[in-house]
Amino acid sequence: MKNIFLLFLCLASLMFTARAQENRKAKDSGFEKSIALAESNRFLIEVNRAFPLGGKSVDLFSNRGRITVTDSIAKGFLPFFGRAYSSLPGEDGGISFDGKMEKRELKVKEKKKGKHLLYRFSVKGENDTYELFLDITANGSCSLSVRSNRKSQISYEGTISPLPSGTPEH
Repeated sequence: MKNIFLLFLCLASLMFTARAQENRKAKDSGFEKSIALAESNRFLIEVNRAFPLGGKSVDLFSNRGRITVTDSIAKGFLPFFGRAYSSLPGEDGGISFDGKMEKRELKVKEKKKGKHLLYRFSVKGENDTYELFLDITANGSCSLSVRSNRKSQISYEGTISPLPSGTPEH
């Protein structure tokens, strides 16, 4: 009876070890896909929640923001909830840009919950300059933080994915 129990214990241990290795391989595979996507400089970010500085989070179900990165061009609109230090007549109040990315940087960081990809760039809008900081995980979720010269900092939560087929080149 003791031998059967020990055999069962060994088999269970082997099964748990194999499953843990499979999960680790799947995470590494997902992370490699995230790295390849970011390095391709051809991706779409869709945000579904905003976190204004000093305010409550806002669900963006009807007014999702998005950023399209095509090679060295970033085009995007993000709803803004927060304080604007200055505004011009006719501005829509959101964060809007369509221009060449500058100071682009890509780093892999090891965190407690696994590897993260940090993607940073700046881009000029019509009347402002924005610094964008992306923290991308292996499963394609990401957090985005935006700093502006004329508005308070704001963060978003969303996903990163490949550009849909047929997306025009800039």
